[in-house]
Amino acid sequence: MNDNKKNISESVVKIGISLLAVVLLGLILVSIVRWIPSDVFYAKQYDKVDYRHLVKSWTQYVGRNNQDGALLLARRLSSEAENKLPPATFIKLFESAGMKFIALSSPFCGYDFVRWRDTLELKTLFNRMVDRQTALGDILSVVNAAVKPLTHPLPPTGTIMEIWRRRTGTFNDKARLISSLALYAGYQTSIVFLTDRRGKPVYPLLEFHGNGRFAVGDIIQEQFIENVTVDSMKPLSEWPIQVKNAFSNPRVYFIVAEAAQYRTCERQLMKILSVYGTHLICLGGDPLLRREEYIKSRSLDRSKVYYWNYPILGAGNVKNVPVGWKIKKVAANSKKAAAK
Repeated sequence: MNDNKKNISESVVKIGISLLAVVLLGLILVSIVRWIPSDVFYAKQYDKVDYRHLVKSWTQYVGRNNQDGALLLARRLSSEAENKLPPATFIKLFESAGMKFIALSSPFCGYDFVRWRDTLELKTLFNRMVDRQTALGDILSVVNAAVKPLTHPLPPTGTIMEIWRRRTGTFNDKARLISSLALYAGYQTSIVFLTDRRGKPVYPLLEFHGNGRFAVGDIIQEQFIENVTVDSMKPLSEWPIQVKNAFSNPRVYFIVAEAAQYRTCERQLMKILSVYGTHLICLGGDPLLRREEYIKSRSLDRSKVYYWNYPILGAGNVKNVPVGWKIKKVAANSKKAAAK
């Protein structure tokens, strides 16, 4: 009898200890869940994720200058981009601008966060400078009035807002600024170069396209023409004679995109934002898809449509760009020695 009581007592003690352990474990798990942002759990459950909520949370992190939170959510959103190789054309483009393959394939980092912050600042600038009914014309007018021509060209800026704050720039600088602002008006931008008889570019024009509509901007002459493409417009009376003569020659086309838009992880993020976040932030679009859409919409010879490398040259000047992305420059003496 005593042995039975002893066994019962021991069982009760064991059960009590087990229950206590379960309770303590539960408290620990609850503490961990409260400590980790809820957005992380939304992101992990990709089949059940509320993209609108997640994108909104990501944008709030960017707006609050919370780099860690923004990078965490962006990595979750773009997880499908992991282990995907960038197109060979992108690799060659980046190499021509002094950037390595890793600049295309690496995960999100501080460089991307600088780009996101820059894009949100551009949104504020856009809302402040334009009337949405005449957005494109306003953008060209304001930028041309505010950003004065540079006497001596400077290296490409790392961010777009640097051009606005500096209030000076070349055609290339103005084109970057205008094209980034045009995204908030719903337009992508291409640069169309008129060429001479030898095929050498002699005069640049901006061509805007979005929602089935086109427009042309002439930064040099400060002209804006709606509802036309470069191919359908008439030569401007303000153009010098050599430009008018070049108008009938073959043209060269360039897709305008910032360096980040070529990165594999950013391309996946932009894909999601195009559905759930265009009203929050405009990062642009996948340059590969944009080129194909542009060629199709304009019935262009694809051998004449290129990617513009000037913004990629500016990527190397971003404060947070990883050192390992840049191709090391070899001194002239070293090249000569290697050639012997």
